[in-house]
Amino acid sequence: MSKTYIIYPLLLISLIFSCTVDQEQETSKSSFDAGVFIEELRLSDCPDKRVCVFDVSKGDNGEWSGTLSDEETLKSIQEMFNKQGIKYTIQLLPGKDIEQPFGLISVSTAQLRGQPKHSSELVSQGLLGQPIKILKKQDDWFYVQLVDGYLGWMESLSFIPISAEGLEEWTNSDRAFLLNKNRDVYDESGQVITELVAANIVSILGESKSNTIQIRLPDGQEGFVKDAKYLKTSYWENMEIDTESLLDLAKDYMGIPYVWGGATTKGFDCSGYTKTLFLLHGIELPRDASQQVRCGEAVNTDKNFDQLQKGDLLFFGRKATEDQKEKVTHVAVYLGGLDFIHASGEVRIQSLDPNSKRFASNRLETYLRAKRITKDCIGNYQHQL
Repeated sequence: MSKTYIIYPLLLISLIFSCTVDQEQETSKSSFDAGVFIEELRLSDCPDKRVCVFDVSKGDNGEWSGTLSDEETLKSIQEMFNKQGIKYTIQLLPGKDIEQPFGLISVSTAQLRGQPKHSSELVSQGLLGQPIKILKKQDDWFYVQLVDGYLGWMESLSFIPISAEGLEEWTNSDRAFLLNKNRDVYDESGQVITELVAANIVSILGESKSNTIQIRLPDGQEGFVKDAKYLKTSYWENMEIDTESLLDLAKDYMGIPYVWGGATTKGFDCSGYTKTLFLLHGIELPRDASQQVRCGEAVNTDKNFDQLQKGDLLFFGRKATEDQKEKVTHVAVYLGGLDFIHASGEVRIQSLDPNSKRFASNRLETYLRAKRITKDCIGNYQHQL
């Protein structure tokens, strides 16, 4: 009798404890807001949709679905949704239909568009020899990520798919950036087989006394380039910024027309221009002015421009007010003496000095800040130059 009397209270306590735990778990699930969780994760893991994919939403059937480009983000969702018993079908890019995860751009200037069609907005450009990461496919277009992280649609004729091993072989070859604004590539008979523009990457096979180099292109073709100036990538990786060289190159590009989304010597937008200048001096800047402004060291110009140095980047745009945030919309390179060079209509020199013939009043009015660029401005997108 006494033994039974002891067991009943223990059983009762066990049942009460079990019910309490179940209630706490149910309360935890009921109080969890999946929408808030997803939005907070998006803001922390993918705040800039130009360089990452975070396309996750809840369907009418209550199931969450979509695509992501970051594996750690997917793991975070899986862990939380499994714990909460939430149904989901979220895919990590690249999709299973992508046989080769990488590509090499095989044309001098590859167009990156907002949608998979030629009539869509040009958002950026890739350069021959640059690797890309292939994320998904639609008809004859591929959604790709450039080495600066920028995302967009590129047609299949602009690149060759390549394996991770093939990419490593290309990266380890004796490659170089072309420094000339443009050059033709000839075969042994003298026939032009393609063209090159500044910052195209080719594999160097040899050089003759007549200043003609023999090269291999990403698609395997071999040819010759006359009067070529180039920068070995093996040197580029460890080079320091030469400000005078950078400014000389900036002036060499004078007159090149402004092209929205342009990032080559065929046509620049403002940030495509600064990006190319610094790329050929050892620094891989992000794509847009609003991204480039996060790089480097701030220069104090609150009172005047005395602290500016040649080669600093000047940023312009909409100043912050009580009702709206600051918005960076333009970038230029400082030349000294209040002069700056930038892509606006064409690559041109203007001034912040009201007494100068080159004075640009709109730029002085919209000036925001200056940055002195340092190494390692860009993140790791797993397919570096």
